[in-house]
Amino acid sequence: FINTRINEAAPSAIAALQPVLTGELHAVAGAAATHGRVNIFKDGSSLQLQISNLESTAGRSFAVALVAEGDSAAGGTSLGSVTVSGNEKLAIPTGLDPGSDKTVLLIDASHRVIARATLEPF
Repeated sequence: FINTRINEAAPSAIAALQPVLTGELHAVAGAAATHGRVNIFKDGSSLQLQISNLESTAGRSFAVALVAEGDSAAGGTSLGSVTVSGNEKLAIPTGLDPGSDKTVLLIDASHRVIARATLEPF
């Protein structure tokens, strides 16, 4: 093994992203097996929600909502949609505070909540 300290900057695309919040997606009661990881990153003055390692037997495409708490999308903010195929990023609208709206919901085509993640500090 070589024990040498390297002092170089991270690639600019990585260095610009600052992790803020994270949570593990779990299927809600009665829903098909679904899991993945939710991360919120700060990119300059904007926030991005990233869902990674998403796996589900409930379908291939899901709507994503950010809500204060619970398993209901009522009163929440729709962020867009994601597919099971890979890691996807969604913009969080300016003015929305994921520190207070700290539950991420995945919603299927029938408008049923199938999974949720409670966000915690990174």
